[in-house]
Amino acid sequence: MLDESGVIIAVNTAWEQFSKDNGLPESYNFLLGYNYLEACKSYNQTDLIDSREARNGIEAVLAGKLETFDLDYPCFLPNQQYWFHLKASRMLNSNGCVVVSHENITESKLREQRDQDHLAQLAHVTRLGLMGEMASGIAHEVNQPLTAIATYAQVSLNLIKNKTPDLIKLGEVAVKTQEQALRAGSIIHRMKNFCKSKQLQRSNTDLNTLITDCINLCADGLKQNNIMLTLELDEHLPIINIDHIQIEQVLINLIRNSIDALSDKPEKTQRQITIQSCLTTANEIQVRIKDNGPGIDEDQQQKILMPFHTTKAEGMGMGLSISRSLIEAHNGRLHFNSQPGKGTTFYFTLPIKK
Repeated sequence: MLDESGVIIAVNTAWEQFSKDNGLPESYNFLLGYNYLEACKSYNQTDLIDSREARNGIEAVLAGKLETFDLDYPCFLPNQQYWFHLKASRMLNSNGCVVVSHENITESKLREQRDQDHLAQLAHVTRLGLMGEMASGIAHEVNQPLTAIATYAQVSLNLIKNKTPDLIKLGEVAVKTQEQALRAGSIIHRMKNFCKSKQLQRSNTDLNTLITDCINLCADGLKQNNIMLTLELDEHLPIINIDHIQIEQVLINLIRNSIDALSDKPEKTQRQITIQSCLTTANEIQVRIKDNGPGIDEDQQQKILMPFHTTKAEGMGMGLSISRSLIEAHNGRLHFNSQPGKGTTFYFTLPIKK
């Protein structure tokens, strides 16, 4: 407990025992009469915890600017690394006294880390599965620029054989050859990044451009199933700071789900997917993928986002669950609306600020 100036006026036995068990300096065992904010500075200097944020938060509570302050922080001690949840609260009718508590949340943090590692592994497996499904589309995409390169190379050879080669035309063909080579390299590079297993790595991204890239990767499935694609993208979206590989995974998964849903429709009926992007009133970017497929049965709607639940004969049941987890890792939300017989819309939001 701190008085209005930050001086410690009470310490419970749990703190005293923790200090003794972990060999903290004697001056920290019984801190009565010591200024807690000065103690934070001392901890920071000894690299036990980075306490600048804690000190600023507690100062705000002492000054009456905040009623409570919360912070999760790591604490590196000789025995092990701990995680604590710090909470500072003003006491009612106490002339500005503040209670500071440190709850040991090490087990929950370790469990959270294990869950995140497991999620990353599952996401990697899903990406590889998607890569297998997209293999024919990738081959088709790469084959086009390679064929163009071979054609331009032959044209160049024919021009060189002339007694008086047309250097201007030869230069134009060389530029076109380079463009196609760069296009093929871009496709391969994009596939390589998509397959990498990695932690959240944010970068400034144009979400509309990312949507267009994902459509190109799914173009073969759209053509094979004779699906009409409509884009309604807001041209004034702000740049957003995201892990573009993970959001690309979400987009491709949702687009391919719509393609699969439409593939069973009678050939003579119209198959349509609409992709929309817009800025919401809550200062978030929303992306919607809508199809006019068979929809999701009402009994399936309660389970569709659960792990290992699938409506596909050979599905893993992890695509939507992982997609939701990846969106939530970006502090966003993934939802859907579906009417049996009329179609399904999956939509997710991403905050502009991380």
